Parts: sequence; structure tokens; C-alpha cells
Amino acid sequence: MWAARREWRAWVGVAVSPLGLLGFLIWANAHLPRGYFALQRENWHSEFDMGLATARWVWNTLTSGDNVGYLLATCVIIAAPVGLALAWRRLDPPVWLFAAALEANIVLSDGLMHSRPRLLLPAALVLMPWAVCAVRSLRPAVAWTLVGAWALLGAWVSAYMLVVFEWAI
Repeated sequence: MWAARREWRAWVGVAVSPLGLLGFLIWANAHLPRGYFALQRENWHSEFDMGLATARWVWNTLTSGDNVGYLLATCVIIAAPVGLALAWRRLDPPVWLFAAALEANIVLSDGLMHSRPRLLLPAALVLMPWAVCAVRSLRPAVAWTLVGAWALLGAWVSAYMLVVFEWAI
């Protein structure tokens, strides 16, 4: 896992990896009248607020929500940090850190809340320890039944959010 930590090329890769994002931000700031982050804040209400907007939205949805799409998004927003906490020390550190950084970026900022399930999808990596455990410990018929149920649930949620939900994601 950490075999390349003494390899200089690995450290160069780590140092160079953020340059693409940095270059995009410089380019976007040069081409937008008020800059990229002002555009995000003013038009998409997407800025880092330590999760206040997310917490308010989740609370309002759980206490007074009547929209299935919003409730599904809320379930994912709640489940993501729970899954991350449960995956602590069960995943390789780079995988866990990737999921943690992704979730922090999404859950701790404002923006379109009902698009969070789509944005949090890469963080599904935190489910891998349980998937591997299930495959190893369950009888094949039970494991395949669970995989099929998961696939059907995913297909239903996807179809609902694309076809029925008014703010299709």
C-alpha cells in the first residue's frame, strides 16, 4: 500500500496532481467577470458554510417534507457520513481519505441539495468492507439476492429521480 512512499516520482505525482484544478480556477477567474467563486456563490448558492445549509435542509425535509425525491436525497446525505464513520480503519487510508474529502466538500457546503446523491456516489467506496464481508461470509444465493435487491433499489431510485422527480438530477 505505501510501498512507493520513498519513491521520488510518487512525491512528484502528489505535488503535480492539483495543478489541473489550479489551472482551471485561474483560467475560469480570468474569463468570468467576478471570478469563479463569486459565480458559484451568487448563482448556485454553492459555498463552504461548515454544513449549516445542509443541516437546515435535512431538518426541514425530515420535519415537514412531503417530496419523495427530497426524502431520498436526505437519506443519502445522512447515510454518507454514517457509512464513512463505520468504514474507519476498515479501508485503506487513501481510499478512506478520498471518501472523507469528497463527503466534506459536498456535505459541508451549500448548493442544490437534491443533487447530493449524484455527487456523493464516488463515496460509495466506503461500502466495500461490508460488500467483501458479505461475499465471503454469506451463502452465494443470499449474496446474489442482496446484490439483486441493491440493484433493483438503485434502479428504482434512479428512475424515480430522473422521471418522476420534478428537479431531475
